[in-house]
Amino acid sequence: LALLNGTIDIGELFRGAETVTLRSHDARVFLARELDYAFSATATCPFWEQTLREIFPSQGQADRRIEVLQEFIGYCLLPSYHRHEAFVILFGDGANGKSVVLEVARALFGTANVSDVPLDAFASEFCVAEMIGKLANVATDMQRMHRVQEGTLKQLVSGEPVQINRKYRDPVTMYPT
Repeated sequence: LALLNGTIDIGELFRGAETVTLRSHDARVFLARELDYAFSATATCPFWEQTLREIFPSQGQADRRIEVLQEFIGYCLLPSYHRHEAFVILFGDGANGKSVVLEVARALFGTANVSDVPLDAFASEFCVAEMIGKLANVATDMQRMHRVQEGTLKQLVSGEPVQINRKYRDPVTMYPT
């Protein structure tokens, strides 16, 4: 994962390490995206944690909504070879924190790394092209999905190649990241 002040190998955590090591940028290591902030092993986020507790008040000892959400956001930062085959839908009435969570996710990933294709547009001939090379797709409103969009959603989530039509250009095959 490339950050302003260096790179970290998230794979270290999968190999049993307790922490990750910040390394200097290395021209021999190709990373397609750089996040727009520096890494700090000692950083804390008390305001974000408090905000999550307000959005998701505890529903008992087994309530893991906050952990699942943070884990999911972290998965979006992983390279595509760490496939987790999951997506998240935030639902509920207005003014309950959905937009706050999505705006924080956008800021974390960087606006250049996020697409905004509504799920009901997945059947549109050209809309999915915006998702090429993005860490996440953040769709704020969802209409009822038809089978065509459901199939495309399954392809994207599972990491299967998707043929993408581009306006006035040859189609390409996208491998979701």
